[in-house]
Amino acid sequence: MTIQTLARSTSILRASLLATSLLLGTTGCDANPGAPEASAPVDTSDCTPRAPNAADQAGEADPRVLRGVVHAPFGKLAAYQPAHAPALPARSPFPDWLVGTAEAAPLDTERTVPEATVHLYKIDARGARTGENIAETTSDYGGNWCIRLPEGVSPGPGLMVEARAADGATRLRRSVVAPFAGDTFVGTEALTRLLQANNVDFLRISTETYINMESIADTRMDLLDPVVLTPQTNVEDAVEQIRSRLATDPRLLEKIEKTPKTK
Repeated sequence: MTIQTLARSTSILRASLLATSLLLGTTGCDANPGAPEASAPVDTSDCTPRAPNAADQAGEADPRVLRGVVHAPFGKLAAYQPAHAPALPARSPFPDWLVGTAEAAPLDTERTVPEATVHLYKIDARGARTGENIAETTSDYGGNWCIRLPEGVSPGPGLMVEARAADGATRLRRSVVAPFAGDTFVGTEALTRLLQANNVDFLRISTETYINMESIADTRMDLLDPVVLTPQTNVEDAVEQIRSRLATDPRLLEKIEKTPKTK
């Protein structure tokens, strides 16, 4: 068994443990937030952007603070890539599971995106945005961001985080099912689109099922059918490439078939 395979196996195990803890209510999170939106801007001055694992090590793991990292192919959250994309910076020599990343993970050619606009909002059953932002912030130089949740708002499939390019033409979304599961990358956007195309009810799907589907999708695009991006691959092409592969995964399709659907 390779280190990468072991890392992914460990990732899936961590996802199962997270799902169990959420079902038991140990995180205090509601799978389907239904409280009215905050009418006033959210004060984020009491949370410092940093990677989720760094916050844990610093003793700053607050269940009311969402943390995440914005990723994109070659660190470019844009509709089109330049003809000659810059060389990739070196990544950590340690596998992701040793540094406590979230269950789903970016591809090897994805890098963090600084100064990306991050929006947090609620969605309807079809996964479409409803109302105004609950909060908005900007990722720091390392792609990290944080948002403190207002009272009455909890993580769940009905809460969406969206990283958007400066021109507003490109976005990467993810349902926030846990305070530390806010990382966004092409895989999370691909899964979101697949669920929408199959009329999955985002307000009735369980947190456990959503986490399982993220793990299946991660395994598919990283191990079973690896996705390789080139410097010329733009965000939209990368998302659609992954979505088309996920749409043929029998385990994922079986999960989707069993989920509640919109009318």
